[in-house]
Amino acid sequence: MNASLIRSPLWKHVRVLKLTVNMRLSNPALSPSERADMSRFAQWVLDVGEGKVPAHRKDGDSEDTWITVPDDIVKLPKGDKPSAIIDVVYKGFDKSFSSVLYLAQRCIVCPINMVVDELNEFMVDRVTGDSKEYRSFDQIANSMEMPSDYELLYPPEVLNSIVLNNYPQHCLLLKVSVPVVLLRNIDQAQGLFNGTRLLIRRLGDRILEAEIMTGTRVGALVGIPRIVLNGTSPRWPFTLQRRQFPLEFVML
Repeated sequence: MNASLIRSPLWKHVRVLKLTVNMRLSNPALSPSERADMSRFAQWVLDVGEGKVPAHRKDGDSEDTWITVPDDIVKLPKGDKPSAIIDVVYKGFDKSFSSVLYLAQRCIVCPINMVVDELNEFMVDRVTGDSKEYRSFDQIANSMEMPSDYELLYPPEVLNSIVLNNYPQHCLLLKVSVPVVLLRNIDQAQGLFNGTRLLIRRLGDRILEAEIMTGTRVGALVGIPRIVLNGTSPRWPFTLQRRQFPLEFVML
């Protein structure tokens, strides 16, 4: 604790600044009604984050974890919900799916990874062309404390099924002209860092060619290799090593 920042003799000279002004509301292009609506929505989002919005529970839940979204900020389609939101956000997708500018200006924000996977599978089917499947090589990282029977307790099938946050999946299904997001920092000087959006241009066996969609290197062609990534979870008593392309197909 004595090594923390607030114990430093320099702390008395530090001034803590807090963000209190919503800069989006200062946009001169907003009308009074639009500014009022945005202010009301921003306050509602803050109330949700601070737990001030009343919550309720559904059948089978042990805690109150569900809230009611106001009717004026939600749209309920009559048909298939994934198709409805995709048709609105990615209007004209069939003709513009290979355009970097078109894809970089659109995104869908999802609450959980399960919804992300559902939308991604729906979108990849709409991209023309043949798909290619890339499977990872998974193993348990060597450790002095690792029992000798770990390989029997956790066979490759179990390791392949593990899904971690911000971690590539065992099976990666890709097509040419599908957007992906980079999950690790590879070469920041070339614009390849965690969160960079890319557009697949060529599928190889050991390397992928992609075009950068965001950042300062937009339009540059780069090569993405397979790398070894380590992942941990409180559910597993070991460190997983997965050799895979550090990518995730994403339309959000």
